[in-house]
Amino acid sequence: MKFAALALAFLLTLSVALVAFAPSSLLDRRLARATQGKLRLAATRGTLWHGGATLTDATGAWAIPLQWQLEPSLVARSLAVVFDPPPNRSEPRGRITLADATLRVDELSLSVPAAALAGVVAERGPWAVGGDLTVDAPSFAWNGSRGNGALNLRWHGARVAGGGSVLDLGTVSLDLAPREDRLHGRLANDGGDVRIAGDVDLSGAGADVDATLTPTASAPREIVRALAFLGTPDASGAVRVRWRSAPR
Repeated sequence: MKFAALALAFLLTLSVALVAFAPSSLLDRRLARATQGKLRLAATRGTLWHGGATLTDATGAWAIPLQWQLEPSLVARSLAVVFDPPPNRSEPRGRITLADATLRVDELSLSVPAAALAGVVAERGPWAVGGDLTVDAPSFAWNGSRGNGALNLRWHGARVAGGGSVLDLGTVSLDLAPREDRLHGRLANDGGDVRIAGDVDLSGAGADVDATLTPTASAPREIVRALAFLGTPDASGAVRVRWRSAPR
């Protein structure tokens, strides 16, 4: 009986040690499998618990250095990922905690190329996006039905290119906050060829976007004509766009 207890203790200790010292390169395989090879972790170093890597796409078109620590808590039944800025960088940084089906984000600051996000959420098409997307969340919590705080998203240098023309959107902003059983945010922009004003709702049922696009006086003619394909323009040339996506 005593031998069995000692053997069990040894096996548990060995299992913890294997996980603690497992190379961070194992995360690359999991990430590649989860994103159908769209995202990869290159130049991995350290372990699963305390390591670093470079987040990139399959083609290596962009790269984001990462440095992290995992902080599990059996008492709180939680797992936290803490991002520390790599040397000579101010981000990515912040803390993401999962506890009792609640996602909590604290002091998060992250910047990624807009093309990186577009390549993950949609297949490559005739349109290409440019600029950088930043995410800031001093404090945010969400469990799928309720939460608090806010996620602040900014698309700087926002532009969409395709068909020989480029649509300049300036800086697009979306501030998401919990509202009942969904995340609600106001969509707007500053500068560019088109003024954007609308609302975005994210929930378990998918995403809903209701926005009005109004060309500026200096907008190229091809941009004005392109807007007309999205809906019937009013006297000012504004077009109302409604889009809904179902969860995957």
